[in-house]
Amino acid sequence: MIRTPKKHSNPESLQAFEELNKRFEVWRSTTQKGSRRIPEELWASAVKLSAWFSLSSISQALGIDFITLKKKAMQKQDCHDLETAKSEFVELSQPRLPIAQNQQIAEIIGIDGSVLKVYSGTVAEIIKAFKQL
Repeated sequence: MIRTPKKHSNPESLQAFEELNKRFEVWRSTTQKGSRRIPEELWASAVKLSAWFSLSSISQALGIDFITLKKKAMQKQDCHDLETAKSEFVELSQPRLPIAQNQQIAEIIGIDGSVLKVYSGTVAEIIKAFKQL
């Protein structure tokens, strides 16, 4: 069983771990010890578990090399960072008219659906506007 979850374990995370553990067991039982390399599909699934569990606990529970798992997780993160960095540049021009306090001056929507709204005004007014979202 896997231990030390990063976040509180939930049925989904425990089920994902159990399924991957069974896949590793099947792979180990059907492959000769001397010449076996863990398939990339199993590595990728192990990396996905890092959303819920630490890399150390994943490597220990599955009996796989921690350093290799860490490298594969870092490669995945680098690829994700590159995909995220492909955002389109949006130029914001200086407004021509004076802006009233707490007036929205920009709304930026990311590829992932996240929204950034920019307001003029004091910090208190910005926080108040944020809470109203």
